[in-house]
Amino acid sequence: MVKLLYSTLSATRHDDTQQQGIPLEYPNPGSLLIVDSLLWLISASRSIWSIPLNRNSSHFFFIRLGITIGFGIALASGSTGLLFAQQKKVNMKVPDVQPDVANIDANDPSPLAKGYLEAVEQLRNANKKIRREMVLYHTENLYSQSLDQIERWSQVTSESRQAEIKMMDAAAQLFQSEPSKYGKLGDFLYFYLRSGVEADRFEGLTSIGRTLAAAKYSPSSKAEGPTLLQLAGQAAVAENRFEDAIEFLKLESVNLPQEQLQAGIKVLDELRIRWEQEEAVQAKEKAVGDLPQVELLTTKGAIILELFENEAPIAVNNFIYLVERGFYDSKSFFRVLEHFVAQSGCERGDGTGYLGYTIRGEMGEPNARKHFRGSLGIALGADPRTGASDRNSGSAQFYICLFPQVHMDQNYCVFGRITEGIDRIGELKKIDLSQKNEEGKPKESHPDVILRAKVLKKRAHEYKPTPLTGTVNF
Repeated sequence: MVKLLYSTLSATRHDDTQQQGIPLEYPNPGSLLIVDSLLWLISASRSIWSIPLNRNSSHFFFIRLGITIGFGIALASGSTGLLFAQQKKVNMKVPDVQPDVANIDANDPSPLAKGYLEAVEQLRNANKKIRREMVLYHTENLYSQSLDQIERWSQVTSESRQAEIKMMDAAAQLFQSEPSKYGKLGDFLYFYLRSGVEADRFEGLTSIGRTLAAAKYSPSSKAEGPTLLQLAGQAAVAENRFEDAIEFLKLESVNLPQEQLQAGIKVLDELRIRWEQEEAVQAKEKAVGDLPQVELLTTKGAIILELFENEAPIAVNNFIYLVERGFYDSKSFFRVLEHFVAQSGCERGDGTGYLGYTIRGEMGEPNARKHFRGSLGIALGADPRTGASDRNSGSAQFYICLFPQVHMDQNYCVFGRITEGIDRIGELKKIDLSQKNEEGKPKESHPDVILRAKVLKKRAHEYKPTPLTGTVNF
């Protein structure tokens, strides 16, 4: 059990002191090649994914990637003698399943079948709008495009995403009504669940996992990799649906010793309490309704941020100051790591930039906010003496969590969260421009970009940085 719990914590990663990176232990499940889900109806091909697996992880796979990262601090603080199971890569061939090959007769008398076919057609129509925009959007210089065109692209992709969600809900209802008759839809739902988890696009996946699990679905195409229940469990943790995660764990672990099952349930229950505390704070904030808001218009669409000025006033003042002066416009998401974070705000575009000043870290306070999917945090550099993160090295760079990061709670300052557009972060290109080749150049290129950052709402006072070191010259 211990091996499985700790198997996704990699060795500590240290960044250059000038680099506002994130030097910490983080889950590193390896490289995944993910088809952009918004365009899978347009695409004529399917990809093969390589997924790193713990060869002993037939149970608790989803705990490896989410639940167990909460033990990272305990591991770093002196837990010895723990065995880490090796990881391996296996090729997983994705079944070629599309909604129009699910053998749904247009004359099917079921109202659910008619609803599904209508939803499929609505998605096709939404994607026709995307095709009309793609030529203009992708054949011009991205930075020379008008904001009207960029916002139009964001709108049509958002409409497609909503149509996609509606279609998947209709597919799940139809499959659930008669699994034996609509078995092809089961394959379609499973493909969607798996590709979504792999791409960090978790929204709505827990419900799909519940539908498939209730029908005792088994993939028609057997392959090595995570099971249905393991995928569903990962989605449940990402969506903060811990009762569902416990249920998936129980179903997956029928042959597991009782003490190990109870240990897993205990971890999930602790995470449930952690999330309930966050929900209570959010409810109070909503009642007051005065938190600042910022819109990030990215190459993958609009993301709305709510900033925690009550708990992290230094970070929020600094962030709004930079947003209002256009600092984040055209900044790349230079480091986007699967199941971890998306990082931006570097003036050099590779994580090595330095704005000329730093601010005091606000982590570790009694009211400090926690790291959930969509949380916004201040990136830090490394202390040259110890290699550990320097709590007072934050400045302009920030990160957005793609997955809950419990082990970061005491070491990094959370100063906001996504309130709209959280599905966009899963669409950001996985990339790490801080990794250089022998010539000192980034190994990858063409990251996603913040095209424009705009303050939507703020409190009635001046926002400006309070430097701990250096001088504000921006």
